[in-house]
Amino acid sequence: MEELVCNGCGRNRGAASEIIYFGPRKPEVLERVELLSDSGLVVRHCGNPGTEADIPCRRETAALMIVDADDETADLDSRFCNGERTKVPAPVIVLADQGWAGDGCTGLLASAHCRLTKPVRGDDLLSVVRAARDAQQDNLRLREDARRRTSAIGTITSGSFSIRTIDQARNLATMLAQACPEPELAALGLRELMVNAIEHGNLAIDFDLKSELVQNGRWLEEIAHRLDAPEYRDRLCEVQFARTAGGARVTIRDDGCGFDPAPFLDGGSCDLAGYNGRGIFMVKSVYADSVIYDDGGRRVTVEFVRPDPAD
Repeated sequence: MEELVCNGCGRNRGAASEIIYFGPRKPEVLERVELLSDSGLVVRHCGNPGTEADIPCRRETAALMIVDADDETADLDSRFCNGERTKVPAPVIVLADQGWAGDGCTGLLASAHCRLTKPVRGDDLLSVVRAARDAQQDNLRLREDARRRTSAIGTITSGSFSIRTIDQARNLATMLAQACPEPELAALGLRELMVNAIEHGNLAIDFDLKSELVQNGRWLEEIAHRLDAPEYRDRLCEVQFARTAGGARVTIRDDGCGFDPAPFLDGGSCDLAGYNGRGIFMVKSVYADSVIYDDGGRRVTVEFVRPDPAD
């Protein structure tokens, strides 16, 4: 397996596929660690994150982080929320009791990808962990695609595109990202918004259904089924691209019924009780400089701005 070295401290932090599990050495925690290990996952059990000083280093190089939370883990925002835009930190899954002191989507939860309420069924934990790990690996592949791609956009200053499928969204995202100041991050943000427009907008897959599909490994199967369905097959996502003085602007519009984007833009008010729903917040907080929805949630405009050399 590929060995990684932390950019911050220079120390080797293990394999790229490694899952870091934070939690006290209680019997129920050790059972969950054993369950994951026995399923073929590479798991390293660490102590309570309240006693760990190098969380950002671990999060930079792990495939996934799991936090078995208690009241000591309710205020770790400054260490879990790695705000450096040059990194795409590993997903964090929080396991917490109902009414945990960290509730309210502040601190640790503001950086988490999902939360499972304890007691957690073994099958549920395994499916969520595998889905999060696979999503992170796909993100890393997309970044590599963006890094290696020879720009197909050339000197084009603006353009209009129509897409229908997930593959088309991925290809267009990596192409348009070449015109953005940070192509690897832009590709992740554009792919997220285009896929959202296809699956949630055009194909009417709501967030609860997607969580169920992802956890059961049937998401792509359902996408393919709906793309062929008469009520959805003619729907398109229209993408408008324009270079700006400081970078690029992309507008994406779907043919769906719309939605209220406010809870997903504001990490402090979103519901983390499912697997998905964090993508829009990640685009706003990590991948892009501006995310604005209008037309009842059917249209989103995202901007990528070149950093000021003076900053």
